[in-house]
Amino acid sequence: MPVGTIRPCERRWALTAALLVLALSSLPYLAGRLSQTADLRFGGAIYDRQDVAVHLASIRLGMRGEWAYQFLATPEPHPAAHVKGFYLALGHLARLMGLQPLSIYHLARWGFGLAALLEAYAFAAFLLRPVALRRLAFLFFALGSGLGWLQLLLGWLPAPDLFPIDFWLVDAYGFFSLLTFPHFAAAFWLLLIMVRAVAGFFDGGSGAMLGQGLAAALALQWVQPFAPAIGDLALAGYVALGWVSERRIRWRDALGLMLLGALQIPLLLYSLRVFSGHPLWRTFRDQNITLSPPPTSYLLGYGLLTPLALWGLWLALRRPRRRGWRLPAAWVLGAALMAYMPFSLQRRFTEGLIAPIAVLAAIALGYGLLPWLRRRLRMAQTRWRKARNLGLALLVAAASLSSLYLAFGGSLLASMHHPPLFDPVPLTEALDWLGEREQWRIPLFAAERTGLVALGQIGQRVYLAHVIETADYRAKQRLVADFFGDAMTDVDRRRLLADCGCRLLLYGPYERELGNWDPAGADILQQVYARDGVAIYRLAYP
Repeated sequence: MPVGTIRPCERRWALTAALLVLALSSLPYLAGRLSQTADLRFGGAIYDRQDVAVHLASIRLGMRGEWAYQFLATPEPHPAAHVKGFYLALGHLARLMGLQPLSIYHLARWGFGLAALLEAYAFAAFLLRPVALRRLAFLFFALGSGLGWLQLLLGWLPAPDLFPIDFWLVDAYGFFSLLTFPHFAAAFWLLLIMVRAVAGFFDGGSGAMLGQGLAAALALQWVQPFAPAIGDLALAGYVALGWVSERRIRWRDALGLMLLGALQIPLLLYSLRVFSGHPLWRTFRDQNITLSPPPTSYLLGYGLLTPLALWGLWLALRRPRRRGWRLPAAWVLGAALMAYMPFSLQRRFTEGLIAPIAVLAAIALGYGLLPWLRRRLRMAQTRWRKARNLGLALLVAAASLSSLYLAFGGSLLASMHHPPLFDPVPLTEALDWLGEREQWRIPLFAAERTGLVALGQIGQRVYLAHVIETADYRAKQRLVADFFGDAMTDVDRRRLLADCGCRLLLYGPYERELGNWDPAGADILQQVYARDGVAIYRLAYP
């Protein structure tokens, strides 16, 4: 069977497996919804609630008719810009379909997750001929994880403050991404199309393949501005390895790379202008620091796939006739290089890295480990086949343990009412009341946890909520603690509220945790809502 050809039975298998993976990824959310009580409401997120709240707020912006992005997690005025448009578009779609933000969020998570998983199978089929290896690569992509579970079990951490990456570096894994963010699923889908289609053109494909790859790159740049650079690097490395192996420059490859780069320049220049323009956008850029952990964290973070992928990398570089194998090799080498370059987005280059790692691991199994074992064990064919299949099943299961931990552990946390996942109903009812009044442009002053809930639930502009999208985040944390504690006078409080333009203030359970200050006695505040221990105030005068 030619490389790249996918038979109908394979498509059915891939579709069934993809749906099962997506169902597994939805178990924690189902547990959260079923665990709601009369006193607690599920917040809608299992992992990385800060970012989920920002994305839900962006969907609200789209539902309000906005196409330009603005920060709602900070009170400072600033110009909106045409970036981060994925969730704005989901908001417009939600308005047309009559859906709530959380509903369109999970609908997109499923839709783009399914597209990403099916494209992962197509990517494996583009590089591998045996169906068994394609399926292995798919399962490694869909479920593969690291040894974080073992690190936690043994208490072995490279540093006390460095948690295993398979429990926080969402970008680096297929399952974790599909479980958490629909825009990662969309980015994986488009990135794999981009790489597969442009590489297919380099290998003699039609101009239509190049067009498909260019369109995917442009769409990917709209979803994740930096992500096309990952594909660019993989494709450039693929071409370079081919030129070195064949000892000649192929102008078809050079032309394709130049077109790919030229297409990305306009949006890249626009993004650079936005993030280096207004001071608030520069603050966002400066706070958006995503440095790589030590190399050992990555090696452990891909667990059992790490030695297999390294073996597969060695085979890919050693066998020049397997031209397609150079593509995942170039991708992994390029990502490893960029992960430690001196700039602030280092670990972002691990986005989608599980795809080439999964293919290289399958190559190592199919063309290295299994043939070696077959020669050494000298079993009868039937016995060998049974032992091989059992061994591969155990390998896939072992490589998936952290992903299974995320799914079932998240479900357990939700069923046990883990406090970060749930909000007091009186608080959510107060925010619903505020949301109905469409005063989302007026900054709300509250504790950080309240700001996070308000951001995600009603898309309210808040004083403090997000470590990156709240300008001067650390300083605002200290000011909020002082405001609700005993470190400020009412004169100081009045000045702070006036300076930030926060004409709304919420006082509830999370504010009480910060101190004993009682806003009911402050002459600068006028109470507009009070119920079940939660009150909302309006600033009485500037």
